[in-house]
Amino acid sequence: MSDTLDVNEVAAALGELRRLVHRLDEVRAGFGAIAAAADLSGARERAFGLSADVPEVRVFGVLDRVTEQELHALVSAATPDIVVQRDLGALLEMMRRAPRLHRAMAHVHPYSFTPVGGEWWEQYRAELRALPEQPIWGIPEPHRVPLKSIYVAPRYRQEVLAGTVGRRVGIARREDSPIELDPQPMIRRLVSDSSGSRANLVFVLGGPGSGKSTLATMLASELADDALLQPLLIRLREVSPERDLFQEIARALPQVTQSEAVGSGLAEVFERAPRLVLLLDGFDELIQASRSGLGSFFLRLQGLLREQRVQGLVCFGRDTVFGRDDTAIPEGAKVVTLLPFDDAQVATWCARWRDVTGSTFDCKRLEGSGEESDAEVLRSLIHEPLTLRLLALLDLEGIQILDDLGGLDLTRIYRHVISETCKRHQSERGDFTAAELRRLLRVIGFAVMQSGREVIRSEDLQRTLAALGLQAETEKTESKATRLILAISQRRSEQDERAWEFLHKSLGEYLAAEFLSVEIAAMVSREKDEFGETTFRLPDSALRRRWIERFGVAVVPVGVERFLKRMAGDWPTFVEHGVAHDADRDLVTLAARLGAIYGGVLDEFEAETTLRVARAWSLRPSDVLGISLGNVFLIAGLRAGQDVGFAPEQQCPGRYREAYHGMMRSPAFSEWERISSQTLFVGIADGSDLSNLNLGHCIWNGVNAKNVVIQHSQITLGTISRSTFLNCNFYMTEIAGCTVIDSSFDHCWLAASSLQFSRLRNVTFTNCAFHRADLADGSPSGFPFKTIKLPHHAVVAIEKKTDARRSFTIP
Repeated sequence: MSDTLDVNEVAAALGELRRLVHRLDEVRAGFGAIAAAADLSGARERAFGLSADVPEVRVFGVLDRVTEQELHALVSAATPDIVVQRDLGALLEMMRRAPRLHRAMAHVHPYSFTPVGGEWWEQYRAELRALPEQPIWGIPEPHRVPLKSIYVAPRYRQEVLAGTVGRRVGIARREDSPIELDPQPMIRRLVSDSSGSRANLVFVLGGPGSGKSTLATMLASELADDALLQPLLIRLREVSPERDLFQEIARALPQVTQSEAVGSGLAEVFERAPRLVLLLDGFDELIQASRSGLGSFFLRLQGLLREQRVQGLVCFGRDTVFGRDDTAIPEGAKVVTLLPFDDAQVATWCARWRDVTGSTFDCKRLEGSGEESDAEVLRSLIHEPLTLRLLALLDLEGIQILDDLGGLDLTRIYRHVISETCKRHQSERGDFTAAELRRLLRVIGFAVMQSGREVIRSEDLQRTLAALGLQAETEKTESKATRLILAISQRRSEQDERAWEFLHKSLGEYLAAEFLSVEIAAMVSREKDEFGETTFRLPDSALRRRWIERFGVAVVPVGVERFLKRMAGDWPTFVEHGVAHDADRDLVTLAARLGAIYGGVLDEFEAETTLRVARAWSLRPSDVLGISLGNVFLIAGLRAGQDVGFAPEQQCPGRYREAYHGMMRSPAFSEWERISSQTLFVGIADGSDLSNLNLGHCIWNGVNAKNVVIQHSQITLGTISRSTFLNCNFYMTEIAGCTVIDSSFDHCWLAASSLQFSRLRNVTFTNCAFHRADLADGSPSGFPFKTIKLPHHAVVAIEKKTDARRSFTIP
């Protein structure tokens, strides 16, 4: 028997050789193509192709390990033909003398190329131990910040597994489950237990930036110190669920630094490591896998444990993948969820950051500053490990993250993060310019806004690009730099599929706002014609089409709107200085143009555009119309000054009812409270009918209304000031909770209406009917006629059946 091969390996090698001698020409051509590949990655791809066409080629790994005498014996036993024997020897020599060919073949067939008793494993174990000492990517010189120096163990909660469906189970999250610190000891106990009494499959779940990959790195380093365990850390980003699991793991492993002439592989690990522990980081990278592919991947994980090929499995990733019916937690697994840092952990992290960098990052000073919406986002950012590091890094680089008043300037922070990320991606990859990548990131942000989901899939992103008339090679988004913004899920298979999710939801909102701000800038952009006259670059017809295409597919969310307020009005100023002040009154100009858009949409001048957009986004035409109108109101509210809001009756008198019903029949209805708060009534056509409408939160300012019917409507929580109402019918209308000042109601019908809890000041009622009206007022004097006194307010309940009219003034 061979000294390096056992009897089974010898028999298998002979069988492979006897089949191979008939395909030497294919092998020779394949070897030549591999050796001629432009880089090692391309060589490996060609090696995989050759292996698929000629599986027997793996025998060259066996031939690479044997002595000259053993080689002669094997070749002689395989074929008596001297010429064929010589050809086999020449191919083996070619492989040994071509470093790229040797490395590529070793990468494809690691079982065969790893010499028994080699040093690969000890080298790899040493690499794992050293991982926490590696400097963190993205932190500039002269600061060297190793992971270990700032690592703070996360909090976690062990999840309860719910009822089974077949052999699959789901997660039953309980907020009252105990929260514990540092899951490493618990995970180590689970994967070390070989008694079979406990589960050896652990899922570590968490959102983007929650520290999953960092925990995987620290756990791998800790397990590498245990001589009884052999950890193997695999980043699943390039693992395909369609292929053999071990081959894919071998393919994804980083090569150990060796001379190009020496192959490296994993036979020793796979075949001679009964206590192998696989740490699979990023199982959510398979989110785009086919249903059968992802399901079979989980089944294979369980199979590895049943066959005792591995001691334990720890899978790290986001839980979004478990929203699908066929991807539930495998039976018998343990599940832990990583939780955001608490205040004590943030303080500990900041102290370690200060010790390493010499720079103090005072999170407590930031937490209570700025607008409430920004402060809320900040709290979530500083309690997630990755975004906490990102804010500290900006502070370290001297980037101003507070505004002039000491509040958090989240818009400025994200502007810098996006800009620097795009520049770093360009220097790292070079496939996108910084400007091209930034434009694509904006589109991804817009696509996420439009879809209403946090994860955007490749299919949906391509549809977004097509609908916007754009093209981009989205697979080029992957780099170390973009991981500061995007969590990119992908799979390597015959059909390359990806999904994108922003590291923090607010990053996507910011980029969507950038996209829309650029659109707004284009809508008010002017140019000089050949006669020297200044005109809008987009005429009214083109403007309407552009509005429907961009603002007719999704109601602008409040998170996007708050960023828009900082950008819109003067995009170049924002890009250069971080804040747009509308110095050129672009928003005032836009407000004037919104009237043309409003009327054009109501009259369906661009019906063909509406139909085309509806088909492109899988919406109903009525949805597109309603969303377009709703965004007119919202974007009009971006204007600075006293007249914040959109005055529909001033732009198109008598048409508001149509617009209202158009919005009510569309997804804009879900944002109605915010839309109506941007509505101004500064004029209303005589005889208008606003019955059966929800006019809550609207502002009535300087309205002179005559013969207007507002029956069975709501004006709750609105504001009425300096307005007059003559012969107006408010029958059964809720005017509750309103602020009414400096206004008069003359010959108005207020029967069965309600002014409960309204605040009235300097309001005159002349010959007004209050039959069965509820009037609980917040004015100091109360209504000057018969009342029933109740604590803190007064109620008028007139039960007369006649048309009783009253005249009085509320001081």
